[in-house]
Order: sequence, then C-alpha cells, then structure tokens
Amino acid sequence: MDYLMRRYKYKVRPVMNETTVVQVKHEIVPRRILYVSEIRQEMKIHYWVRMEWQDEFLVWDPDDFNGTTTIFIPSEALWHPDIVLYQSNGDPISVRSSSVIPLIVSFTGRVLLLTPKIYTTHCKMNLTFYPFDTQTCYLKFGSWAYDGLKLDIVSRVEEAESSSYLHNGEWDLKKVTVERHEFYYSCCPEPYPDVEYTLYLTRRPMFYVMNLITPFIAITLLSSFAFIIPPDSGEKVSLAVTTLLSLVVFTQLVMSTVPAASDGTHPVIGVYFVVSVVLVSVVVVCSAISLHAFHKKDSGMPVPYLVRLVVLDLMGGVCRKLRLLHSSNNIYRHNVTDISTSTTNRDLERLQWSRETEKVLNLDREIDGSLRNRSEIYTISNERDCPTFIPRSLGREGTNQRVPSSPRSATISSIHRMEQLLLKMELCQREEKKRSNEEEERKKESYEWMQVSRVLDRFLLIVFTIIHIIVPAIILMKCSRIL
Repeated sequence: MDYLMRRYKYKVRPVMNETTVVQVKHEIVPRRILYVSEIRQEMKIHYWVRMEWQDEFLVWDPDDFNGTTTIFIPSEALWHPDIVLYQSNGDPISVRSSSVIPLIVSFTGRVLLLTPKIYTTHCKMNLTFYPFDTQTCYLKFGSWAYDGLKLDIVSRVEEAESSSYLHNGEWDLKKVTVERHEFYYSCCPEPYPDVEYTLYLTRRPMFYVMNLITPFIAITLLSSFAFIIPPDSGEKVSLAVTTLLSLVVFTQLVMSTVPAASDGTHPVIGVYFVVSVVLVSVVVVCSAISLHAFHKKDSGMPVPYLVRLVVLDLMGGVCRKLRLLHSSNNIYRHNVTDISTSTTNRDLERLQWSRETEKVLNLDREIDGSLRNRSEIYTISNERDCPTFIPRSLGREGTNQRVPSSPRSATISSIHRMEQLLLKMELCQREEKKRSNEEEERKKESYEWMQVSRVLDRFLLIVFTIIHIIVPAIILMKCSRIL
C-alpha cells in the first residue's frame, strides 16, 4: 500500500494521459422504500450503490507482493468520481463511500465502491386513480463537473436487481429499468452522460379501501334510508344532514393527502367524494320537499295538477311497476272507498231516519199542497243535533196559543205543524249532506298529499340507492383496469 500511495494524488483524475476518458460503471440495488409523500411529491429510498472504474495509478505486479491481488484502501485516500443524484431534494451529495467503508482495489487498477445510501428524491406523481395508482419515479445519476470527454458513466446491468428488495407496507416495487442518456446543455458544447433508473411503484389500496372508501360508501348509502323514515318522526332531515356532515369530514381527510395541483389532474376518488356530497345535499333538499308535501295535508289545499301528473302518475307508475307500492295502492283504494261511503254512526242514523221521513213528507204533500206556500220562520236548536226543531210560532205563543174551535181545524193545524217539521228535516238533511261532502273532500285532499309524500319517498329511495351503488362500482372497475 505504501508503494501505491507514495506518489498518489487523489484530487486529480486517475489517468496517465489527459485525453483518456475515465469510464465509471454504475449500478444501484433498491433495498427499501422508506416513504412516499404525495403532498411533498418526493420519495425516500434506501439502496446499495455499486460503482467501478479504472485507476491507472493503482496497478502492481502480484508476484512482487507475495501474490496479493486485492487490497482495501480507505475511501478518503483515493479519487472518487463526482457522481450525484440529479433529482435530490437536498444538496447534490456525491455518491462516495462512507469513511468507514474502504474501497476494493485490484492489481489491475480496478476500483470497486460498495456503499449503502439513503436519498430523498423528487418524484412527480399522477394521482388520478388514487389510491389505486401506479407511480413512476426516476433516479438520474451523472457527473456534476466532468463532461463526457473526461468521465463517462454507463450501467453495469441492463435491469436493476430486485431480489434484495424489502417490501413496503404501502408500495410494491414492480420493476426497475435502466437507460443511458447524453445531454448537451447551453453552457457547454461537450456532452454530459447520465444513467437513469426508472422505478415502477404500485400502491397497495387495501388500507384505503377498508378505512376510507368502504365507510364512505356505507355512509352514502345510509343517506338514502332517510326516505324510509316516517315523516312525522322528526328524524328524516336530521339523518340526511348528519350524513352530509360525515361525508364532508371524509372528503377533507382525502384532500389532505392529495397535493394541490393545478395541472388539470384530479383524483377520481376525490371527484366521487365531491359528487357524493352534492348527491347527499340533494337528498336533504328532497327530504325537506317530502316533509313539506306531507304537512300540506292539513292545509286544505288540493294537490296541483302538475304535482299530480309528475308525482302520482309518472313516479307512482314507476314504483307500481317495481311493485314497491302494491300494498300502498290497495290501502289507497280502500281508503278512498271508505272516505266516499263512511260517516259517523250518528250521521248514518240521521240519514236512515231522513229517508223514512221523506215518505211521510210526500204523503203530507198529497193531503194539503196548498199549505206548502205558508211562510213561517223556524229556528234550529242545534245544527249538529238535528232533527230537534222548535217552531218559532210555538215558542212565541207558548200557553197563549189559541185552541182550535173544531176537530177539522185541529187536524189541519196538526198536519201543518208536521209538514213544517218535515221541511226542517229536509233542510237539515241537505246541510248534513253538504257537510259530509266537504269533510269527505278534505279527507281526500289530505290523503292525496300523504300519497304525494309517500310516492316521493319511495321513488327517491330507488333512484338514490341505484346511484350510490352504480357510481362507486363504475369508479372501482375503472381503477381496477389500470392495476
């Protein structure tokens, strides 16, 4: 070693002739990907460096040194090529051996450098299909000071070794390719060669599927069940709003892991999350509309024609075809029949009694039709307690009423009073029928508004459930094609 280092100068190129080109054979062996940061667009990687070159000043005859063919010399004592990583996010540190790792020198002058390195390098990422993405990162090595006429760098292998790679929990290293390039820069006419390693990384998406995507899809589907909750429970809109807030939180979690890019690329999953937030917002609005329709049943207003056409006819027809409103239609027909034919027990008794009195009325009209034209004002004691009547003539006269002078006069007076009573009964019957028709109409309108709310809920439940299932299925299938 003293023989070799006696006149050795490690600061100059190891060549006898100035025009001789030092050829450096370069190779890296990826060991482990420490982390990949989407926000900072960088990758930290641990790899082994293997370089060899010819040093014309380190040649000896093994016979002169007891057959020694290989020696180990401290790295700081020998010349190193200034090979640096161009994409380094830190200072472009030269790829040289650590001070504790010596260089292997052969008697032919071949110098071999074997050293581990950890570098943080820039890696431009395409997050369109995040978290089902495949990234391509480049490691470009070359001389920083020497041009191609002084130092030439080539690859020792055609494809980097991957057998020593330690698998990362999030990323799989699919393959590593090597290419050599020569560039001409504006500063200098000489070529500058480099060796570029291309790393193909595939993300393992299971963590994101289990902890991010699946809960998001479940919460989105949960929003559709707001249309199943009865309108009078008071929790219809609350469920939709709570779901919306949960989706906003999940969206913020996703966006916090994605860099703010202005190159027009957006993660598909981010677009899906935003669309889902919009859809759930529409669910909130539709739930409010359904509640509004349900509470219109007490307003006494009829269902507008356009609402009846769109909701009851079109949407209701779709639901009936899907047989989701079969039981509701039976209830509807049953209720309409009940509304048109049912009254209270008291009303039924009144109507039955009125039919009997009509026969008596017709008989009395035949006896004395001329008495129908008599004008007398009567009072009804209680309209709802009809047929209890008090003729005003009886009320006014009381005990001062004159007693008929003959049997015929008494008979005519009795018939007259009976006719008056029957006329009042007829008026009461008309009032009861009118009131019954109005009540029937109010019940019918109330039920139609309830049907509008029910049809809206069922139709929107079908639509949003289908959307919340199809949209993520399409996105997942689209992403799976690139894996």
